[in-house]
Order: sequence, then structure tokens, then C-alpha cells
Amino acid sequence: MVTKDGFSIAYEVFSGSTFEGHTFIPSIQKFVTKNKVKDFTIVADDAMISDDNIKDLIANNAFIIERYHELYKIEQNFRIAKSDLQTRPIFHFKEEPIKLHLLICFMALVVSRNIELSTGASIRSFIQECKKITDARLTNLITKEEIKMRTPLTPKIIEFLTKLKLLI
Repeated sequence: MVTKDGFSIAYEVFSGSTFEGHTFIPSIQKFVTKNKVKDFTIVADDAMISDDNIKDLIANNAFIIERYHELYKIEQNFRIAKSDLQTRPIFHFKEEPIKLHLLICFMALVVSRNIELSTGASIRSFIQECKKITDARLTNLITKEEIKMRTPLTPKIIEFLTKLKLLI
């Protein structure tokens, strides 16, 4: 689940044998109850929208159209997860490793989206810029003294860190 700005806020895990159309309403109900949500809009792909699910949902047409125009922000999350973060399906057979994998993917998506919203840059350009900063450690084999070196921060990295409030 995401905010209207496309910021990930929740996810649910269901057994692999559960039809995704049957996960829709329980996920919404759990989220609404847990977070005391009063107003929300549902945007979903056609696999989630069954006749039964539509009957369970009531919406104002003008509000739906307004949210539809923000759909690109939601779709951007899927792009980030699939391409920029390169998240892929995994084949675990026990519930705990599956849930942990999904949690790690979710956390990566949240951090990435926060970086994008805070800096105004795509996560891809942020990562490319970060890769320009490298560290090196050299050890004098005679004295065992270690020297640490780092490339200077680029102006763009300084801008990113400032916007992320990580630069003091």
C-alpha cells in the first residue's frame, strides 16, 4: 500500500496458493482498522478487481478520477522495485525467510522512495553519484600502519546529503 505520493507504507504476505483477488479486501480491512483510516482510494490492477471486490467498495467518481491522475506515482514504486533495486522473486520454502526477504525489499523501497522525494533525483542517479565516492585502505607491511583515503565528496553528493539532512 502506498500514499497518494507513492510512498510505501504497508504490505501483506499471503500463502503462495492464495488467489491475489482474495487478498484484496482482507488487506484493506486490516490496514484501515490498524491505522484508523477514514478516507482512502484504491487503485489496483485488474487481477484485484473482481465483481465481489467491487461490491465491497464504494467510491466517489470525482475522487477516483483525481487519484487516477496520481497513478504514475504508484507505478513508479513498481519501477523502482523491479529495475533500480533489482528485486526478484525468490524460492524459499519456509515462511520466515520469505517474510524476511519481503521485509528487506520493502525497506529498500521505502528508503529509495524517501531519497527520491527528499532529493528530487531518481534513485538510479543517486546511486550513480554515490558510486563516485570510493574509499581505500593501504597497509604498510613493515610498520602495519594503515592509511585510509577517500575521494572528495562531489557537489551533487553534498547537495543530496544536505537535502537528506545527513550533512552537519
